[in-house]
Amino acid sequence: KAPIYAFYNPDPEVEFASNGTAEYIAFSCSTCWAQVKQGLKTGDKASTGALIQHAKCCWGDEAVSAVQNSKSIDKAWETLKKFGKKSQSKLTAVLWTVKGWAELFSAQPPTKKTIWFVFKPTILKNVVFIAF
Repeated sequence: KAPIYAFYNPDPEVEFASNGTAEYIAFSCSTCWAQVKQGLKTGDKASTGALIQHAKCCWGDEAVSAVQNSKSIDKAWETLKKFGKKSQSKLTAVLWTVKGWAELFSAQPPTKKTIWFVFKPTILKNVVFIAF
């Protein structure tokens, strides 16, 4: 296994097409539990680009580079233990303890789509901005 898989839970889910063939493997991030899919039907089925991109968001460039330089998944796990999780995960962990906040809060940077959604005039009155 490639070292990049150390950022994800070891038991991925397999998604099947309507004809019963395996179409995607969905890896759950060990930090934020977001699912990152890897296609199985295309020529780049062994590509880890999406996995790397998501790991950089959750763990940072330095941790991803260190893990990629390790030669095996076992060494990658050891490297990850030294880094710990990115500080955003601490905020998320605290919010999980407050009833109802975990479903409404994200430590991930907003995408263009979510920014557009938040700034719709009907939604803006319900948004609370918190600066750290």
